[in-house]
Amino acid sequence: MSKPIALIVEDDFSLAKGLKDNFRYQGFEPKVAFDGASGLDMALEQTPDIVILDIMLPKANGYEVCAALRREELKMPILILSAKGTENDIVRGLDLGADDYMVKPFGLRELFARVKALIRRHVPEKHEFYQFGRAALNTTLKQLEIDGQSVALTKKEYGLLEYLLQRPNRPLTRSAIIQAVW
Repeated sequence: MSKPIALIVEDDFSLAKGLKDNFRYQGFEPKVAFDGASGLDMALEQTPDIVILDIMLPKANGYEVCAALRREELKMPILILSAKGTENDIVRGLDLGADDYMVKPFGLRELFARVKALIRRHVPEKHEFYQFGRAALNTTLKQLEIDGQSVALTKKEYGLLEYLLQRPNRPLTRSAIIQAVW
């Protein structure tokens, strides 16, 4: 099974490196973006399992990134990790679609307890059947049928088909597909 992907969007290099190392230690595959625009692009391209998002970022602030991800109807959990800690800041982040909000400085044990809780609650929607055209993919039996006739698929072919069907109407890059399926 592949490691869950954690996208860390943080412009403080030393904090981003520390978070990356700790996420790797906790069994995640961490990705880092140092500005809001890059973070948004990476989230849209790689659809991570969780986004750790600072607010005060260059190019696009965390509020803008959070709102854009929700406009794209991406369901992954977003945890805002910011020095901005007034009630208005926290409420704004949650209203824009963040699932949780932590104020810096923070404790690593609490951060990872929250991250694990968010991931537990945000299990991606998994269908038993995907119907498309004359074809149907049964994810329980891992079987494709076209016009009622079973079609043999290799493990990679099945993985690719299921990956694409789980992300309808979403542009996917070659690298994201290769990373997920291969």
